[in-house]
Amino acid sequence: MATFTVFTKEELQKAKLSEETINFYSSNPDALKELILERNYYKILANEHQKRINTFTKEFDKMMNSKIDSTGKSLRSFVYDKYYENLYSRINWSSFF
Repeated sequence: MATFTVFTKEELQKAKLSEETINFYSSNPDALKELILERNYYKILANEHQKRINTFTKEFDKMMNSKIDSTGKSLRSFVYDKYYENLYSRINWSSFF
């Protein structure tokens, strides 16, 4: 789930805005409304995006756990057995340290 920073009242009181910013939003109340609406819009988009990610993850996990042969072996275990050791041996681990 997406997280958004929520500031405490004390943190907001400590925040310093430039004189230019204060003057701009004081003289343009519609700009402040627009900023708030834009923030809410992006929060909604982030939440919807997170829902799509969660749905995809559940469906992908379900597919990877599906049985692929009569032995009851899952697709996940097949991929792991077939490719993990080969992939692991091909990685140049010294490049990470």
